[in-house]
Amino acid sequence: GFCATRAEAVALADLRGFGYLCKPSPRERILGVCFDSATFPLLGRPDGSPADMRRFSVMMGGDSSLPNHVDIAPDAVSDEELRDTATAELFRHVGQHPVAPDLWNVQRWPDALPLYEVGHREKVRQLAELLQGDGVAGRPAPLSILGTVVNGVGVNDCIRTARLSTEALVKRVRSAAQ
Repeated sequence: GFCATRAEAVALADLRGFGYLCKPSPRERILGVCFDSATFPLLGRPDGSPADMRRFSVMMGGDSSLPNHVDIAPDAVSDEELRDTATAELFRHVGQHPVAPDLWNVQRWPDALPLYEVGHREKVRQLAELLQGDGVAGRPAPLSILGTVVNGVGVNDCIRTARLSTEALVKRVRSAAQ
């Protein structure tokens, strides 16, 4: 992530929403950008950055089979090279001339997001079916599978899946008690 300079902040102040994702293309060198300042306007600034700066998280890396994959391993690319790529790509996308950020930080999270293969949803459905025991006569009790590997990588996806699983379990317990 990085913070844009005050001069850049004027040009980037109109960026609204969560951010954007880039389609896999040899032209792209990033996966997407989160507009941290727009998404979390009241987020404290532990780094001491002034309020007139804009914060962004630029995502790079991804699956090596994709055309916009960048090897983010420390022995493959320096923090400074990642910063320069992130800055150039962000400003290219918003149509501005890039200027080096005042503050920046590189955080490497290899394999951070799962890549679902074709047929993933069906595999999850089949596994969920297998886990639907009833806990009667020595059969296993029902289990639910949760997490980013199930129905989405976002926190909201995990919360939704957990809520639905809990509601289904409560319904089963109540109907079994009757």
